[in-house]
Amino acid sequence: MNWRLFVPPAVIILAWSIHLAGVLDLPGWEGFSRGMALGALFSMSFLEALLVYRHWKGLY
Repeated sequence: MNWRLFVPPAVIILAWSIHLAGVLDLPGWEGFSRGMALGALFSMSFLEALLVYRHWKGLY
C-alpha cells in the first residue's frame, strides 16, 4: 500500500476538525476556517482520485 494514498484524507480530517472545533474563529477571520475546510475537501478529493487512478494503473 502506498503511503501517499493516506495524505489527502488526513488533510481533509484535519481541516474539518479545525473548522468544527472553532479554533480559527477569531474576530475578522470568520470565514477562513470554513473556506479552508471546503477548499481542502474539494482539492484533496481531486488529488485522492488522481492518486488512486495512478495507483490502479500502476503509474508509480
